[in-house]
Amino acid sequence: MEGIVLHSSSRDSSSSFAQEKKYLLACSKVTDVQLRFLSLFEGEALIRKNPKGIGFLYFYDEDLYLEDLAVRLGVPTYSNPKNYLYGHDLGAFYHRISDSSLACPRFYIAPHLEGEGYSKGFEELSLGMKEEGLSYPLRLRRRSDADVYSPSLCLTPIEFNAKLKELGSSPFVCEEFLSGPLLLALVIGKKCFGILEQQGKEWTRSSSDNRFVRSLACQVSASCYKEASLVLLQREGKTPLPIGISSRLPILLFDSLLRTHAGEEWILHLQKLAKEQKVFLYSEEESIKRERALLNKDK
Repeated sequence: MEGIVLHSSSRDSSSSFAQEKKYLLACSKVTDVQLRFLSLFEGEALIRKNPKGIGFLYFYDEDLYLEDLAVRLGVPTYSNPKNYLYGHDLGAFYHRISDSSLACPRFYIAPHLEGEGYSKGFEELSLGMKEEGLSYPLRLRRRSDADVYSPSLCLTPIEFNAKLKELGSSPFVCEEFLSGPLLLALVIGKKCFGILEQQGKEWTRSSSDNRFVRSLACQVSASCYKEASLVLLQREGKTPLPIGISSRLPILLFDSLLRTHAGEEWILHLQKLAKEQKVFLYSEEESIKRERALLNKDK
């Protein structure tokens, strides 16, 4: 079976992506999956030319149009508008986590403001934050930052007002300030392969790597309809809280620090899902043929 990983062509100049790619290709050699990395441009050409020859597609960088095209042509893929949404929009992510009855930081999703955007919305936004129980210090994150951790810390109303002018009209979310370290959880299928913790600029095995936190990461991934994900968590005291999710998996980082063999597991999991999806597609096609045969027989 051939598996295709599609990515933005801008990643071709990234040394870290080159290392990740080299490692995953090495992992694929111990499976019966032939893994290929293609740019989104190359992927579209392949999808149009030979969709039946593709075992499965995995979008390292999301492209809803290509994902929809692949599904329409019967190519097994594991991205869809739902899981794309929760990994792209922080506001949608927090709504989903709240609806799933999972604990998360207190948050306020800023409404769209007309005119000069947020630069003159201090009073209205402050009232909205107060209604959600937020107080200083707090953090601002762009809604498009659900898969990255890049908060702006605001200690006072004056700092908050200054940040609003910098944001202009970019939609954002206000979060309560969490003092604990950032945690990363790698989830593939229903299994969490470990928890890493940020210490300065380095990553190490987290002291929070236990059954409870692994189970929480799996619940977050499942609630966002992800078959494989990187769950972002942050501790507040002893309790980790989900603060984002991504489909970009730093498998090499986890395998090198935790020796988890997640690379092989990831490939085999996608292969298993592809076979199940192909059976479903084949069965659906056969059922249509049977229905047509019955209709022709009645005539």
